[in-house]
Amino acid sequence: MDAFLGELSTPLRVGDEVEIGLADSDLLRASVTVYLLPLMGLTTASMLGSWFVAGQQDLPVMAAGLAGLMLGWLASAALARWTHPAPKAWVLGRVTSRSPEA
Repeated sequence: MDAFLGELSTPLRVGDEVEIGLADSDLLRASVTVYLLPLMGLTTASMLGSWFVAGQQDLPVMAAGLAGLMLGWLASAALARWTHPAPKAWVLGRVTSRSPEA
């Protein structure tokens, strides 16, 4: 817990709002996993669906895109669970402090 809190001049209390810091690499890795993989699944499946129906019907292309989006989302969830450790975060400082209620 001390590694998470770091060096603070005053102790924190329940109800204090704090600013949390994350490493840039952890934020970038999480963004790619959460956004890029489902988007790639949507785009790829839509293109394949359009190619299979020769661009004549929209409903099969939309269904293929939705299936690709879901597969991309499932892949990103599995990848995040199996390969990425929990990001390391730390408290940068206190933003606001709540006064003790009487």
